[in-house]
Amino acid sequence: MFLKTTPSLDKTTIGEFLGVDAKLNKDCLKEFIGQYDLRGRPFVESLRTVLLGFRLPGEGQIVDRVMEIFGEKFVHDNPKGSENI
Repeated sequence: MFLKTTPSLDKTTIGEFLGVDAKLNKDCLKEFIGQYDLRGRPFVESLRTVLLGFRLPGEGQIVDRVMEIFGEKFVHDNPKGSENI
C-alpha cells in the first residue's frame, strides 16, 4: 500500500524495486498488483491502470515477472475472460 499511495516516491524507483529477482521484491510485486480491482475491465485498460503505478524497467526478465503476476491477477478477477466486457 505504501508504494501505491505515497505520491513522493519516484515511479522509476518503484519499478526497479518491484523488478528485483528476490523473494521480498516478488512478494511486494504480487501485493502491489493485488491491490488493483480489475473485475469487469478490459485487458489493455487493466494493464494500463497497473502500469500507471510504476515505470516498468526494460529488462526482459523483469517484464516477464510483472506480466506473469499481472496475468494471474487479471484471470483471478475475470475468470470468464474479457471478451464479454
